[in-house]
Amino acid sequence: MLLSSAGGMAVCLFVLGFSLRVSSSPSPGSDDAWWAAATSVTAASAFMATFSLGFGPVIWMYGSEILPLRLRAQGTGIGTAANRVMSALVGMTFISLYEAMGMAGTFYLFAAFSAAAWVFVYACLPETKGRSLEEMEALFDATQPSSSPPAPAPGRRDPRIIEDGM
Repeated sequence: MLLSSAGGMAVCLFVLGFSLRVSSSPSPGSDDAWWAAATSVTAASAFMATFSLGFGPVIWMYGSEILPLRLRAQGTGIGTAANRVMSALVGMTFISLYEAMGMAGTFYLFAAFSAAAWVFVYACLPETKGRSLEEMEALFDATQPSSSPPAPAPGRRDPRIIEDGM
């Protein structure tokens, strides 16, 4: 779902950038302005749809599938804070980017970030469909560098040692 969302967002932002570039320099006597305006509205709507299906609710959706119950509240809180900070960053830098790169260039940059997000999701985030929470925890534990397992608490026997009672 995240791959579809990131890919859809990248395509929509690229199309939006392209249509804004075309609309900023229409040829005399052509219908480029109408075509570009319709394409811009369609691309923006499609972007909102693809964002809402994946990257919009990602922290609540993916976080609940990968975080163990004891860490779920903290992880969701951190993810929500990161989501809000990134949204604020996009909002605060948009005007500066527009002035520096132009409207089309700004959306091309956002398309590149969305493409990078697709690569990140593909390379770093495992599929959770059909996996239990225990399987996900084991998967993430397996990716951590392992050291020697912790010793059992004093007074408790180590469950890894099998005693035959003799």
